[in-house]
Amino acid sequence: MKRTAAGTVAALATMAALTAVMIPIRSHLSIATTALVLVIPVVVGVVAGGFLAGILSVAAGFLVYDFFFIPPYLTLWVGAPQNWTALGVYGAVMLLVSRVVAGLNSAKAEARRQGREIEELFGLSHLLVEDKPLDILLSVLVATVSEVFDADQVALLLPGAAGLEVVASAGPPLSAAQLRRILPAAGQLVSFNPGPVQSDGLLVVALAAAARPVGLLVLSADAAAQYGRKPLLLFANHIALAVERTQLRDQALQSRLAEEVAQLAKTLVGAVSHDLRAPLTRI
Repeated sequence: MKRTAAGTVAALATMAALTAVMIPIRSHLSIATTALVLVIPVVVGVVAGGFLAGILSVAAGFLVYDFFFIPPYLTLWVGAPQNWTALGVYGAVMLLVSRVVAGLNSAKAEARRQGREIEELFGLSHLLVEDKPLDILLSVLVATVSEVFDADQVALLLPGAAGLEVVASAGPPLSAAQLRRILPAAGQLVSFNPGPVQSDGLLVVALAAAARPVGLLVLSADAAAQYGRKPLLLFANHIALAVERTQLRDQALQSRLAEEVAQLAKTLVGAVSHDLRAPLTRI
């Protein structure tokens, strides 16, 4: 809404400036030339505020065109039939121009958004080969999702001692009521659904790696809906791979540490046994 208002104000300001310039010389300008000049404010309104601002700019341009540049001046009365034709052509062409420019702006915005998604996906792919601690990785993941999808609320849930637990979040934390709606009751059997599920303003995405559930990604449904489900699923797959790889790495490090401790203990026990046997042998 703010963008529409800003675009409308910009269009009206441009229209007022051009009208002030053309009024002193309107007797030397043809009706067609005036209409072409009044295309500029409409384009400014569409570019700055979108299609709705363009429609408002067309309506304002239609009135300005009729009131100041079609005889009789300073009235909304349209005299000759060709003037009606000029007004009709202006309105139709300006609506078409607004639609085309708005479509171009939408295409550019979509291209920028997709480019940003690709960059963030590369960043997530980079996390797959980095050795970051799990807590840092989780914070980076939720921050990335919040930034890419403009989500006010993002949470990542992973299995813990008491079931699924929120391990990282961005924005307001999930309330107890929201968690009750998302998480199944104890002892309740649920089916694994890898696709997004909407629940009371939240979008819940199951994270899976190699068809194995890893956790849940929860974010604002209204923010994610404007970007579509496919990019979100692609992000979810990368997040699941990054989390699983880090967990497996940590488990491997713990196993290796346990083996080294066991080997060290065995070595120490052997050394102590040898030291005790030596004096006994001499006796």
